[in-house]
Amino acid sequence: IQVNGAYCEMVGLSRDELLATGPTALSLADDRRADQAQLQQLLDGKAARYTVEKRLRRPDGTLVWVLEAVALAHDELGSPDYLISVTKDIGSRKQAQAALLAAEVALRANAAKTEFLSRMSHELRTPLNAVLGFSQLLQRDPAHPLTAGQAQQVRHIELAGQHLLALVDDVLDLSRIESGRLTMSPDAVILQPVAEEALALV
Repeated sequence: IQVNGAYCEMVGLSRDELLATGPTALSLADDRRADQAQLQQLLDGKAARYTVEKRLRRPDGTLVWVLEAVALAHDELGSPDYLISVTKDIGSRKQAQAALLAAEVALRANAAKTEFLSRMSHELRTPLNAVLGFSQLLQRDPAHPLTAGQAQQVRHIELAGQHLLALVDDVLDLSRIESGRLTMSPDAVILQPVAEEALALV
């Protein structure tokens, strides 16, 4: 029967267009069914008013989330006469809720990844301990001393195991960095042994 300018601006239609089409034409089909069910409650006298969140489609195809409060006015005989609706644009609130939900999902995924990295790093240490331990035992076994060539080969095994262990520690450092628990400890490094180890590995 009547519509104000603010509603016209919100849905992108003129007053004449709205009065010709009616308000329900703007609602999406899924929202319209829920809206109709609550409207029937009003008409049956089971409720005095209702509030609903729903989406309205503008002529350009964009959707606007609204909060709509609807009440039923009666005539002198107490019969349903017309509806009074107050509609508020809640698009910004919905965007904030979606952003918050996305952030929570990202945080949970990040926490799961950090936990996985931590568990995987600890699991890798178990076989590494065997590799390093037995390579050291081979080098130090007085009953079965290694030849020079064998000792060098076993040393390569040990160095590769230590290198892999350092990589595992780096993975743990990544999880510590993400949780803000990494402590830095600057130390002097002698370059020659590092270069020799790198050459031996390749």
